[in-house]
Amino acid sequence: MSVNTNVNINESASAVDRLYFLDNLRFVGIAFVVTIHLCSYLHNDFQYVKYLSFYAVPIFFICDGYLFSKSKASNKPFSYSTYFSKNIFRLFIPWLFFSIVYLAARFLAERFHLVSGQVVLGKPVFQILIDAYASVHSGQMYFLLSLFMIRAISPLVLGKCSLLSASIAFIGALLIYNFFSLELHHILYVEGGNEPLIHAIWGTQFYFLGALAFTISRIISPALLSGIFFIATLAVLKIFYIPALFLMTSLVLIFFIFYCLFNIEIAVVSYLGKRTMGIYLIHMPIVVNIIVVLFSRLNIPSLLLVLCGVIACIIISNQISWFLLKYRAGKIILGEGY
Repeated sequence: MSVNTNVNINESASAVDRLYFLDNLRFVGIAFVVTIHLCSYLHNDFQYVKYLSFYAVPIFFICDGYLFSKSKASNKPFSYSTYFSKNIFRLFIPWLFFSIVYLAARFLAERFHLVSGQVVLGKPVFQILIDAYASVHSGQMYFLLSLFMIRAISPLVLGKCSLLSASIAFIGALLIYNFFSLELHHILYVEGGNEPLIHAIWGTQFYFLGALAFTISRIISPALLSGIFFIATLAVLKIFYIPALFLMTSLVLIFFIFYCLFNIEIAVVSYLGKRTMGIYLIHMPIVVNIIVVLFSRLNIPSLLLVLCGVIACIIISNQISWFLLKYRAGKIILGEGY
């Protein structure tokens, strides 16, 4: 989810060094993301989708922070300029390419009356560019730009990723988000979009939590940490329930459960966990829309409809990604061209 610094959103590693629990955890994350997006297009307000949304994207942030901290702890030579350049290819170029593609797709859909409502036609160019930046045309694209921003500052904040620096970074991220996010939201809000800077500030909490999880796991065994955070999660739930604190403790609990129990290659799950970048970029809005149109005509229960739709969406998006990766240009637009 390997000592590289992405979210497979990550670079290839040897089978010996690969951390399979991160691949498996990322599969859970992408399944949650696809479920949330599919349900929004189906207009199904399932209660469980709300809970999935609490964990879907934070899973990717915490995995990425863990990997970055692990890579810094290896004491290998680190060049910020090289690191930054890789992230331009890994995140910024795919964000730019797919933002343009989905903007063009939305323009054509509106031009030929394939969708209701207009978010492109009739707007000034400047507003269209702002909307593209804020992922109005495809709601998932903000994540790449947010992660790019987080990665840009993480080496400067974490240094060598000691326990002290990771703790300070995590606490600082919590304070900054809780004290300034509301004001920033009022300033930067874009209707119908997901503003990347706001989400980067939100995501730093989980990214630095992942870095902190790595540094702590070097001191305390992951099995013991699983027990500690199980008790902590129960205590928060039963004694002094604070939603944000419950999310943090339960997220770390899930992380270490996967570390202890699922650090093995699990066929399709691990394979798709390595391919989350392509699935994330491709699944919405076009693939999801096609699946909704086809599956909504089937007379099957809503829950089964969502399950079948999610499976189909992941498979189709992965196959498109697999096809694109056969070509140099495809690798570049999917962030693997460096």
